[in-house]
Amino acid sequence: MTDSDPVDGRKPKVIQQAVCGKCIQEDMISKPIYVQISVVYESQNPNVQGCCRCNMDVAVGCTCVNKQH
Repeated sequence: MTDSDPVDGRKPKVIQQAVCGKCIQEDMISKPIYVQISVVYESQNPNVQGCCRCNMDVAVGCTCVNKQH
């Protein structure tokens, strides 16, 4: 897992994401597995109050799949 870049005004500010490596079997490739989460963005403009709940795809793990030829 690795940190994504912190984002001011977003809650959570830092979101951990999986980084895929190599597969044990050479004829396969590693692909991320994603899940969708809700994050809240608060306005960074002092003249505008409010927030936005947005969906974000986060890599939570990896799996090995056959290479496509």
